[in-house]
Amino acid sequence: MAVKLRLAFWVSALIVGLSGPINAASYYCTLKETGKRSGWVSIDMYVHVAPDKKEIVVEDAVMQHFGKDSVNAKVGNPGSAGLVFRWSVDTRNASKQRARIEYRATLSEETLKIRVHARPTGYSNDFEGRGTCQLQ
Repeated sequence: MAVKLRLAFWVSALIVGLSGPINAASYYCTLKETGKRSGWVSIDMYVHVAPDKKEIVVEDAVMQHFGKDSVNAKVGNPGSAGLVFRWSVDTRNASKQRARIEYRATLSEETLKIRVHARPTGYSNDFEGRGTCQLQ
């Protein structure tokens, strides 16, 4: 899985131009879901941050399961907690029922801690994962 994620990173990096600039950061993060609900926060993910921190590309197993290698995240205003970014994944089960999972993550570049929150739109349940990242 990590090999596929890395290959997808380099392809997406070429497309969005993250591979060329100096000081672009690439993180490999391992997460553990917290709470009683599980299944929508990937246990590992890659987060690729452009030097100006205005572009972030995310890769994880959930999006790959539903046919996307990576997504461009929407970057929020950086706060004291770190980089804040959002993305969504459109899902479909065997019965062809669809849902969009909205993700919000906070990554501290100082402590390398990450927190990911996932919520299916139109549903009251939510999911959370916390973990640590390594600079690649």
